[in-house]
Formats: sequence, C-alpha cells, structure tokens
Amino acid sequence: MARSAGLLALDVDGTLLRSDNSLSPRNEAAIHAARDLGWHVILATGKPPWAIRDLTARLGLAGPHVVANGAGTWSGAGIRLLYELPAEAVREGLAFGKALDVAMAVSGPAGVFCQPDWGAEQVTLSLAAVGEPAPTIISDAVAAEPHPWKVILIAATDPPRPPDLAGSRWVRTHPLFFEAVPARASKGAALRTLSQALGLQPADVVAVGDGANDIEMLRFAGTGVAMAHAPAAVRALASVVTRSNDEDGVALAIEPLLRRSGHGALSG
Repeated sequence: MARSAGLLALDVDGTLLRSDNSLSPRNEAAIHAARDLGWHVILATGKPPWAIRDLTARLGLAGPHVVANGAGTWSGAGIRLLYELPAEAVREGLAFGKALDVAMAVSGPAGVFCQPDWGAEQVTLSLAAVGEPAPTIISDAVAAEPHPWKVILIAATDPPRPPDLAGSRWVRTHPLFFEAVPARASKGAALRTLSQALGLQPADVVAVGDGANDIEMLRFAGTGVAMAHAPAAVRALASVVTRSNDEDGVALAIEPLLRRSGHGALSG
C-alpha cells in the first residue's frame, strides 16, 4: 500500500450510522472530503462483511475493513480470517446462552447461523434492528460454520458471571449483543496491522467509536474519538468526545482534522 495522509477508522453502529441505521449527508460529505485529501478511510466494526457491503460501496471505501471485532478483515479481494474461536469456547458459550435462556447464534466467514430452538425469531429481529440480514436457520449451526469468529447472545444487560472461555473473551458490542470473541482479536490489533502496511504511526491514526469493543482501537490511535453517548469508561480514554450519532458526531469530530489538512470548504 502507498503511504496515505492518515488512517481514519470508523465504527458503524452507534457511530457512523444514526439510530435508524441511516447515513447522514454531513457524515457522508466528511468522509468523501477525507478521501479526497488522501486519507485511507476504513470501517472498523463488529459486523460481518455482508452487512457493510452496500455502505462501503456508497462511500467508495475499498478497504480492507476491520470486521467481526478484528477477527477478520474484508475487501473486494475477500475475507482474511485473522482469529477464530476454539471449538471448546463455542460449545461452552452456547451452553451459557442456553442456561440463561437467551436467543443466540454462531457467526463466521460463512455466515450467521441459528438453530430453530435458539430463539431464531429473536435473533432475526435483533439483527434486523441493526440493518443486518436474517441468520440461516439450520439444524446444526456449529457444523455449518467451521471457522467461527463469535458466539452472539441476545442480551440487553451483561449476564452475571460469564464463564471464562478457552482462547476467548466476552465483550459488549451493541446494546443488544453480548458476544464471545477470540481473545487476541480486537479492532486495535487489526488497526495496528493495517497502519503498518500503510507506513503509518499511531499518531497518524484517527479512530471513532462508541462501545466497549472500540476501546482497543481508541487506545491505539493517536486521536481516539468517543461518541457523546459512549459509556463513561470509553469517553474517559478518548482524546476527543464528540456529539452523538444522531447529531453528526463523526463529521463534527473529523472536520477540524480535515481543515488542518488543507480543505477549506468544510462546513463548521
């Protein structure tokens, strides 16, 4: 990759997109301005690749993008699997979900899979709420995904005493989703790899997010931006706290950076 002006990494749900899953004109304009100035703009999300394909096409973002909380990257060349859950962790994570009596699913490069008795309707509704397609309903969801990158529990509050899973960790990725992900996978680790490929230092990286799964990338980035509605722990470690996702928070955070890059036409 050629050296760029900087690397701009954007979380999607609760950050780039408004609460109704739409992209505001001001956020879209700011991203196009960043690209025009030579910034390498990527999405860094807990979502799978197929859930961001239309958005990246609309914004003209070639990637590679960070997907599945850093368990993989994705571009037009396809998916690169970086980390996967051990089989034991998948079994124990699903057993925990069953004991809690919550809806659940398994996700990986092949798709999102849910068994009929796993609360398939609730999984479908929850994915639809964040603009993602319905899962594949199948009798053996574990066998359907040979390289799982997360176990998804539909849980609006963090369950008490989640079990320690081999080679894995639990993370809140969205108000609806509590997930088991590979222990070494994070948006921050993936951003480090991408910035090195671009010949950039952490000081050249701007990351914007709103959730616990954004903490590692906000720590890595020279400029970490937290949304106004982010948990206090996320806001506390950010360099900048911007407005909410329903108030053009992304644009308001990056427009000053773009002005300093020499773009004088951005709105204030």
